[in-house]
Amino acid sequence: MNECRITGKLATHLVFSHELKKERYFEGILDCTRISGTIDQIRILIPASVLEGHMITQGDGICIEGRLQTLYTPEGEILHSNLVCEVLKLEKTDSPEMEENCVFLEGTIWKKRPIKTTPKGRILKEFVLRTQDEDGIPCVVPCLAWGTENADAIEQAPMGTSVKLAGRLQSRVFPRRLNDGTREYRMVHEVSCSSLEAAEVKKTSQTEVF
Repeated sequence: MNECRITGKLATHLVFSHELKKERYFEGILDCTRISGTIDQIRILIPASVLEGHMITQGDGICIEGRLQTLYTPEGEILHSNLVCEVLKLEKTDSPEMEENCVFLEGTIWKKRPIKTTPKGRILKEFVLRTQDEDGIPCVVPCLAWGTENADAIEQAPMGTSVKLAGRLQSRVFPRRLNDGTREYRMVHEVSCSSLEAAEVKKTSQTEVF
């Protein structure tokens, strides 16, 4: 399972990305606002066949349904910071303020980091879920498990354990120090879990909104 449904405003013009199997793909950024007012910038990839019949331009409200995809380097290496939503269905909406951001995934634990406590006192477990599409192409998705129960469920689950989860796709900008001492800012995308099921033990907590 790899499904997402997101509603928001198209923040950029759609531009040509690439062609694959005779299908042309266009990419853009979809702004989706959290309850807190923070705007997540979701990178979307739309096949020309899905765009057909739609007049979509910057500033339009759209609702998309699709799946998460990982981008790769020409050498076949995974780009963890380049997670996109491949759009399989879209429609324009006059009410983008009624924004929806739902992701449903099923996969296996591929990587995980030690449990930590955020500056706000929340318990957090970061992990990477590995899933694949119907063509067998793998997708790796950074995930955030909030709260003691969810964090412990991932902590105790062995690598390769099957996990089902629901959450929202969010963006985050972080600084990275370069060799010359300067900093560059990169955007990453993660799924913040509202519920998860690992090792046949279901754990649920409220998604962190910040």
